[in-house]
Amino acid sequence: MCKSFHIFIEFTNVIQTRFKSNTIK
Repeated sequence: MCKSFHIFIEFTNVIQTRFKSNTIK
C-alpha cells in the first residue's frame, strides 16, 4: 500500500509538471 501511494504521488507530480509546462508553452 505504501509503495502504491508513493507511485501515485510521483505520477501526480509528473502530470502536474507536464500540465504546467504545456500551459507555459
